[in-house]
Amino acid sequence: SSWATVGNYDYGYYWYFYQDGSIEHEIKLTGIIQTKGVSDDEPSITAHRVAKNLAGPIHQHFFSVRMDLDIDGVKNSVYEIDSVPLPADQNPHDNAFQAVQTLIGSESESARTVNSHSARHWRVVNPDRFNAVGEPVAYGIFPGETCAMMAGADSSVGRRATFARNQLWVTQFAPDELYAAGDYPSQSEGGDGLPAFTTQERELEGEDVVLWYTVGVNHIVRPEDFPVSSVHKTGFAMRPWGFFDTNPALDVPPPAAACDCPPGECSC
Repeated sequence: SSWATVGNYDYGYYWYFYQDGSIEHEIKLTGIIQTKGVSDDEPSITAHRVAKNLAGPIHQHFFSVRMDLDIDGVKNSVYEIDSVPLPADQNPHDNAFQAVQTLIGSESESARTVNSHSARHWRVVNPDRFNAVGEPVAYGIFPGETCAMMAGADSSVGRRATFARNQLWVTQFAPDELYAAGDYPSQSEGGDGLPAFTTQERELEGEDVVLWYTVGVNHIVRPEDFPVSSVHKTGFAMRPWGFFDTNPALDVPPPAAACDCPPGECSC
């Protein structure tokens, strides 16, 4: 874990590694919200009152996580997975559905958005390695809380942080491509970073791929966020999908037997 203070906010970044092979990234936000003075009868459209004559503007936070994944080797492919109902001629009881896989084959089609209606997630697959049931090994990327950018495409932040308009981007590995908004976002006029990276139209099937996942937080401030904001948690998860032949946590040793004697009166 680590913490970063940026202006008036504090951000905590936590990575959790579990015995079943899953990985979770949790982001914690706290700090002191920006405020502005408002009169008693002044309407607050883009801000919410947090105290008498004091309001906090509605705002957003975006975090981009660059993941250079090598799932059982360097050559990987990325699929988008959506759960959709079967067509009527294959679904006589109208209750069957399937998981549809869509290959993200090139960088121009790699900018993807979340879809909670279809339980959308993404899988990074090694097409040359297979598990016990004959399927390629994979890890899945599962969204947590996130949101879309509210700023328009022609705004300053909209031009400089175009990466935040999509939750997922995929690029072919390049050692000098490290930042979603480019090397110098504060001096950028727009188009740097992921929008420029993906115009190269590099192949993504069976390649050394990099996933860029964006987490967005829409902060509609509350009185409980003043004077110091309560901690807000968000993030995403990565889970093995056929990477193991069975549950890898099954061989965890059982806990030691509990002692029945009073504390301090036995040595077990």
